[in-house]
Amino acid sequence: MGWLNSIPETGGETSDSQSDRSASPSNSSNDNALRSKLSTMEAAHIHQLHEVTSQMAERELQYKDDVQNKDVQLQQCQHRVMSVERRIRERDGQMTTLKEEKGGCLRQIEDLKNQLYQLVSVG
Repeated sequence: MGWLNSIPETGGETSDSQSDRSASPSNSSNDNALRSKLSTMEAAHIHQLHEVTSQMAERELQYKDDVQNKDVQLQQCQHRVMSVERRIRERDGQMTTLKEEKGGCLRQIEDLKNQLYQLVSVG
């Protein structure tokens, strides 16, 4: 209620007739009513501010938890990707080996066919 104390009692009026009016009981009760209403509004505003602040703190905690969960999920996914990449490299190596073996087998088959044709043509 600090800023309410800075409101002048006379409402900033400076003439003598205005000063006389501010001293009247009805004007004083109006000032008191206004101060009371302002005080109530300020208290309500502060209460709302505290509520919003606490809601924001709760959201921040929830977001931090969400981020941590996403980080864990990301690490798990990265581990899976590394595992799959390793298996792909292993299978690529196996495929290369099988292709080389297949090429060797095809050359042996071709050599054996040639030998068979030579034997058949000689015999």
